[in-house]
Amino acid sequence: MGIISELKQFDKRLWTLATVRLIFAIGLGVGAPFTAIYLNDELGISMAHVGLVWLLASVLGAVGQIIGGEAADRFGRLPVMKISMLLRAISFCALAFSIRYHVGAAVVIILYVVTRFIGSFAQPVIPAIVTDTVPAHNRTKAFGLLRIGWNTGWGAGTALGSALIGFGYFWVFIMPAFAAILGLILILVNLTETATHRPAATFHPKDMLEPMRDRRFATFCFFAFIMFLLVGQQITTISVFAKECAGIPKNLLGYIFALNSTMVVFLQWPLTMFLSRRNKKVSIAIGCLLYIVGYFSLSFAPGLGARFGSYMYAYSYMLGSMVIITLAEIIFTPTISAIAANMAPKDRVGRYLGLFGLCESLCWGTGPALGGLYIDLFSEKPMGIWGPLAGLGVIAMIGLLAFLRREGKRV
Repeated sequence: MGIISELKQFDKRLWTLATVRLIFAIGLGVGAPFTAIYLNDELGISMAHVGLVWLLASVLGAVGQIIGGEAADRFGRLPVMKISMLLRAISFCALAFSIRYHVGAAVVIILYVVTRFIGSFAQPVIPAIVTDTVPAHNRTKAFGLLRIGWNTGWGAGTALGSALIGFGYFWVFIMPAFAAILGLILILVNLTETATHRPAATFHPKDMLEPMRDRRFATFCFFAFIMFLLVGQQITTISVFAKECAGIPKNLLGYIFALNSTMVVFLQWPLTMFLSRRNKKVSIAIGCLLYIVGYFSLSFAPGLGARFGSYMYAYSYMLGSMVIITLAEIIFTPTISAIAANMAPKDRVGRYLGLFGLCESLCWGTGPALGGLYIDLFSEKPMGIWGPLAGLGVIAMIGLLAFLRREGKRV
């Protein structure tokens, strides 16, 4: 089957989701690489405390994903998406203007945490819509397509952010608000309800934790969580490491992430097509291994800059490390998402994917908190930063492969 025929088989609602993710990724990509730098440089918050802010935001974001997933099962996917996008636009506006008028660190931190919480409502809804509209055997491809949309926007956003940062932090933090408004308009015009199964039982708050009592799914989420601890270093920790340890100017940081997004745009689909015909265990093994090698390789970047007397050597080397990390991302991320979706019962898709999203969201806070702590402790010894983090990847790889070997073709 040709590429055009493969793409035509997807529901038009999937294309709407991919477009919404592209638009919002542009806005988010403008500001995300500079958030930790703003808190550290402009507000004088230590990296260890920046990591704690990330951790708090991620914990609340994880709670938001559980709430959003449960609401999507009970009230439908569409209402949750609309409310989340509207509140997201309002909260980002408030955050941007608090930065513009220098209202203080406490207010900025509170607004940032609230923004992460609100934005998380929609996170489990997107994979739930994929699960509703795409057969199980095509879900890896569908998640790959969504990643192309996201990374197209993310690449454009990070490059735009590197250009806009010279005009001030306000401009890089207002862009997500504009993006959320455009996304909301697209949802209102083009997206229709996809949920066909609703939970039969009366709701009780403890029901939201039901997936944790599913031993298979809990085991899978546990090892995915450990892997996400490593994956979660990609934005915050790499940005600060590049600036503080390798001496790379902040106006060049966006291009590291632009490389990541460009590779995903051009390689995601062909690699997904190639790997979709193979056992998921192969994709997980390759993805984990590349993540481990890619992150551990960052240990040597500062030494190159010091040895040759220019940050450009460290910068070029970090671009090479990002190539390896991106290949891991292309292979690992849609595969792990498809496994989670395939394990979810039809009437509790949002609930199960909310728990999976909780694991991922927690790691985007816990991971940078851990990375920030290691940077504070081992800024002069990069091996002390990336060695323990890569070790987490080894543990996760062993656990995930053992799980998939036991499950066989059931996932």
